[in-house]
Amino acid sequence: MSMKFKRTGISVACVGLMALAGCGGGGGGGGGGGLFIPSVANVPPSSGESTPLDPVTVTGVLTAIGTVSNAVVCVDRNNNDACDEGEPVSAKTDADGVYTFSFTPANAAAATELTAAPLVAQLSPASIVGGAIVSDGASFDSANALTPITFSELNLSAPAAKRGHVNPLTTLVQVGVSSGLALDRAEVAVGLQLGIPAADIYSYQGQNATFGIFGDNAQTMAMVTLFAIGNGAALKVIDPAAANTATPTDQLPTLTFAGVNDYSVKTYPSDGVIDPATGTQTLTDVRYGKAGGAAIAENVLYNRAILGPTGWVRCNASSAFTSTVGVPSRSSYCAGGSQAVGYSMPTDISGQTMESVTAEIQGGPGSSISGINPAIAFPPGSVFPAGSVRTFRNNLDLVQSYFINSTSPGSSDKTAFAQLEFLQNARQASAVNLAAGTGTAGLGLYDNTHLLRFAFMNTAGNGDGVQYYSCVSTPPAYLDVGACTLLGTGTATINTIHGARVLELSNQPNVTSPQTRAYTEYDDGGGTRVWQVRRVKPDLGNNLSQSNRLNGPAYKALLDALGVVPPI
Repeated sequence: MSMKFKRTGISVACVGLMALAGCGGGGGGGGGGGLFIPSVANVPPSSGESTPLDPVTVTGVLTAIGTVSNAVVCVDRNNNDACDEGEPVSAKTDADGVYTFSFTPANAAAATELTAAPLVAQLSPASIVGGAIVSDGASFDSANALTPITFSELNLSAPAAKRGHVNPLTTLVQVGVSSGLALDRAEVAVGLQLGIPAADIYSYQGQNATFGIFGDNAQTMAMVTLFAIGNGAALKVIDPAAANTATPTDQLPTLTFAGVNDYSVKTYPSDGVIDPATGTQTLTDVRYGKAGGAAIAENVLYNRAILGPTGWVRCNASSAFTSTVGVPSRSSYCAGGSQAVGYSMPTDISGQTMESVTAEIQGGPGSSISGINPAIAFPPGSVFPAGSVRTFRNNLDLVQSYFINSTSPGSSDKTAFAQLEFLQNARQASAVNLAAGTGTAGLGLYDNTHLLRFAFMNTAGNGDGVQYYSCVSTPPAYLDVGACTLLGTGTATINTIHGARVLELSNQPNVTSPQTRAYTEYDDGGGTRVWQVRRVKPDLGNNLSQSNRLNGPAYKALLDALGVVPPI
């Protein structure tokens, strides 16, 4: 089942979650939260008069990323995901997110009804008046205490049997319960879906040291789920152990098109079979294309290598690639070297013109299509067939693995050195010519007109000092190296990571690129050489991405209209 929550603008996004478009754990234990419903088994038959019942007290903690203040929590007696008049409700939560309220059921029937009802937390929005934020009465998240959490309606929920905690993950569990899953099965399904222990659903506070630096944990999953709710995604929980019908899927992550003799295509087909033990589906990374009318070679199509748990892997069609089911969901690619979590929002485009949809995708965020002139590329009247869907997805990378950007023949990432020590011996600071920029090794862009370069301060050996330089270079290709200026110093250390030797450089100056650079030893089939490698910086903003993809019926019709014939 899926449940769609009302759209909201979530201001915590402005701190770093900018790719999630809504810009604007609680205490220990696994639930319960002090709920007490007295037994009514021995109440004598009613003669038309109500028997007074004892008061019921509900207490717990409301969290989003941190604890949430200035929100109300109620028993959602009519199951409409809102706090309505007449429903038991708390006062505003305090700075620690604590809610407490009591109510007395009118009779045994009311007690039964109230016991079975979920909790709903209703957060108070801020507003913007004349360009200024008006936050009086608004709810705040302790993870970003300076800015209100939302600028429009935002509700979270929790199952009736777990009233001690309300947060985005309990909201996801409640979606599963509402679909008919038993509570324990909903918890297991959510744990598999997000890759977290089920116990962490209810208590995840403190797992991330700061809001800007995140880990692969429940607090990060709560953050992504929060923004899925806020941006109107339809949450979905599927029990992988249930009898699920396999529904094959397909999608188009990349299409680069310059003509029927010059294009490249990447697709992700899946048979839709759900592994009951892991809750995952298997996908295949299929790529093909032409350059000058000739088929593009496999090692050019699949030209990225990732340093994952099993060592260096050049990702290709046989690389392990899985995705959990549900919304949000997480994926694992290239033997675990790439892992991400995100949420998808599909839109039916059946009957829409290829010209309009292609123009919108190419001109918007997360474009999966490039090079097409929509006004002239398609035959007149070209529309997408029935079953065509465009899916917009917000994604957060969970692992910052080293990767070689291109292992294709002639790659600039490859050096002539056979060992890291040979690179160290050949790039000594004592031999650097600052005026000419010679004698240095590269580390990518420093700014729009300079490269970041370095050289070693001592002879080869672990723990060597390095000097960093800003060197003039000509955009956009940056193939030349001109005069250099000393920026600072750092340390070079050869470390073994997943069985591979990596030369890591500390204290790299802050650069324009969202990545840091290093060097490694890698065999591309022609012998081991030293290669320059990259790794995305671990802060939140640099690990966000968006995609806007066509499904199988849509992209196959598009390729046919363009005259692209997939290989058999």
